[in-house]
Amino acid sequence: MGTDQQQEKSPFSAVQLPREIIQRLQDFSESEKGRNMGLTNKAQVAKTACLDFLDKHAPTEDNDPIRFVLPSLEDDELRIDVHIFKSKVSCNRCINNKEDCKHVKLLYKDKEVKGHLKNAKIVLPKRKN
Repeated sequence: MGTDQQQEKSPFSAVQLPREIIQRLQDFSESEKGRNMGLTNKAQVAKTACLDFLDKHAPTEDNDPIRFVLPSLEDDELRIDVHIFKSKVSCNRCINNKEDCKHVKLLYKDKEVKGHLKNAKIVLPKRKN
């Protein structure tokens, strides 16, 4: 398989940024604030920053998703950061925005998380089997 074919199948694309910005992303991922947010590498920081910017300045037309962020009280690995669409839930923490990762599963199974969703008046879409 050639390089062009591999790039077409990959869900990722490279973006070049000045080294100063890359260093700031890296520094933030290593900071206490970054760790507390569950952002453990520069790619996660860049993705979160891009999503925040796009949510604010260029929302999608796909049913105007709701961004739901809930820090875990016990384990930062379980911090939930998802987009909730009318037909699906997309995880912002997992590679490829998984729809069936541990974070999304918590949305549907954990009573405390369900309570937060209810208080925020957020209705989850029905899960696909």
